[in-house]
Amino acid sequence: MMVEQEKQRISVKLNGKEHSFHQIEKTKNAQPAEPSPLNEPIRPKSPEPPPLKPDFELKEEKRTERIEEQQAEKVEDTPSYFTSNIIDFNQMKEERETREQPYWDDGNRKWVPKLPPNNRKKKAGDRLKNTFSGLPISLIIAGVSAIIVGVGFGFMVLTAFTGDAERNTAASLVPPTEAVETMANGQASAVTLPDLSVEIVQGGAFSSSEKGNEIVSSIKSRGQAAVLKTNGDPMLMFIGLGLQKEEAGRLSQIYQQHGQDTYVKPFAVNGSMQSIESEAVKEFFAQGGLMFNDLARFSIAGLSGQSYALENIDTFLEQYEKWSNQGSTVIAELPTEAQGHAEQFLSSMAGAATQIEAYKGEQQEANLWGIQQHLLEALLAYDAFVQTIK
Repeated sequence: MMVEQEKQRISVKLNGKEHSFHQIEKTKNAQPAEPSPLNEPIRPKSPEPPPLKPDFELKEEKRTERIEEQQAEKVEDTPSYFTSNIIDFNQMKEERETREQPYWDDGNRKWVPKLPPNNRKKKAGDRLKNTFSGLPISLIIAGVSAIIVGVGFGFMVLTAFTGDAERNTAASLVPPTEAVETMANGQASAVTLPDLSVEIVQGGAFSSSEKGNEIVSSIKSRGQAAVLKTNGDPMLMFIGLGLQKEEAGRLSQIYQQHGQDTYVKPFAVNGSMQSIESEAVKEFFAQGGLMFNDLARFSIAGLSGQSYALENIDTFLEQYEKWSNQGSTVIAELPTEAQGHAEQFLSSMAGAATQIEAYKGEQQEANLWGIQQHLLEALLAYDAFVQTIK
């Protein structure tokens, strides 16, 4: 006899209607075995083989059993907040919307937000303050002092390596924009001399003037330019100059073809560091600097094989004549110890003007080297002049 027994009952409420689902488990009641007929011995019955079932029926039974086991496990794993087997989806939706709404203190403490943690992360300023508070004051002072000294030393090194380069970019003898400037206190700033900045071609350094003058004479004997700067240790031999590094490099290549070692470097005469009283002196040396630049460009262009407009030479000589006529008046206003160096500067510029005038008629390379020679002498004369004004 087969008895149907209710195993689980589930009710689902959907859109206001309740739907019930249940599973039926079939069980078999024990039935007593039929008594054996009298006068017959009880013989064990041979087990009858179960009837063969098709494979698809066996697979269907196993699949049904797995579905029943999964449904049973699903019922047992139902969350604990279900108080009955009735699932109200509308109620779950209302609770979810309630949790998503902002919290208002209306007495309902069900979905109250959690309090912030006590051990909140400290701000960076507080951590830094606590770090320094644990250090001794002497150690902090030593650290700050080391930083100040390091910054100052770095600035000094930077100035030493880049200061000359910045001053030499102009590569010309240019006076200040304003000779006399009105200061905030009503006083006028001092008049200064112009700077003279070039790219020099150095041919050697000597510890004694005898050896240096010997090499200078040998270079001049083959028709090139050379001077010895004696106010220094070691003494430096200059064999050419240009306004730009590229121009000085052309002269360096010419010397290297004769086996001469060369070194191109910037050289500056800082006249702006010296104050003078006469405005006329400043203007005179400023105009001389402009002509110095014209002569340097002309000589390098000719020595490099470049053409130069010869008609411009007449214009240059007219300008030089006017400038030279002012020389005696300006020199008279200078201190006595500086007049000799100023006269040497004028004399060297006059020699360069003579060489360029000769080049216009003959166009000889020796005249171009003569211009270089006189410019080197004028450079050293102006350097000595500025040093005397100190």
